[in-house]
Amino acid sequence: MSKPVPLVLQIQADALDRAVSTADLLRRARVASSKLGIGSAAKWVEQETNGYEDIAPKDLPPYRVIHGHAQFFNPVRGWCPILTHDEWLADIMSTAYLFQPIGELERHARDEKDGLVRLTHHLKLNELITAQIGFAAQSVVAIARTSVWGVVERVRTFVLDWSLELERAGVLGEGMSFTLNEKAKAVAVTNNYFAQNIGVAGNVEGGSTVQNNQVAGAALDLEAVRGLLQQMQQLAPMLPPNLRTAVEADAAELQAETAKPQPDQGRLRNLLGSIRSTCEGASGNLFATGVVEAIKAMLG
Repeated sequence: MSKPVPLVLQIQADALDRAVSTADLLRRARVASSKLGIGSAAKWVEQETNGYEDIAPKDLPPYRVIHGHAQFFNPVRGWCPILTHDEWLADIMSTAYLFQPIGELERHARDEKDGLVRLTHHLKLNELITAQIGFAAQSVVAIARTSVWGVVERVRTFVLDWSLELERAGVLGEGMSFTLNEKAKAVAVTNNYFAQNIGVAGNVEGGSTVQNNQVAGAALDLEAVRGLLQQMQQLAPMLPPNLRTAVEADAAELQAETAKPQPDQGRLRNLLGSIRSTCEGASGNLFATGVVEAIKAMLG
């Protein structure tokens, strides 16, 4: 009778077998992470399997933030591009934060026939786009199918490489179980590998930002502050009502301060900091995330 294949080697075989879906691969990885008792691995596997629920956009892994093209549906012409001269708004409309379970992303990547995966904009952003184009229409961010496949492949490769690191450390999981020595080795290997490859929470590349090269302690660029205020006035309806009231109150004071011949730099920074703190409480809101990142860039 042949000897059962160790669990870690089964994961490697599944990762290399294209007949095995990435969702099924993650289920086997979930068994391994659970038996090893490693919380960081188990949490990541759970989020990839079930989706990143109750997570702010800035806390998504960087590979789940990708860019596409904003489109609206015209009953006569089909999907048409949404054009705007506002670079910040264009960035928000064309940035896709992929919260979906990996299985759903895999189906999207397989099923779309025209090479694009279209994800619907949330209601508030759709209302803003309706005002921009002048009539009600469904709006989406259209992403290249290959970009979505890239996310799926990133997850698959991550699981494969993690299993190779475990094998290299002598962690195999004979008989679907791990020895105490294997568990001790796996903790160090896994924590190191996850820190290097998943990154620090909140470090999201490609997020909605307004570029500003101010350094901490330097005088704020008043034109940049006024530009941010103008953008906030347009997009404030996208905030939850309770947070919108607080943001608009601080924004009104900020606008009054910038209108002075010699604005108080300390007060400007305090008001910007207050707005940032309020927006950080709007978990999952794309507009709030954009404001937070913009203010971080201004304050240094």
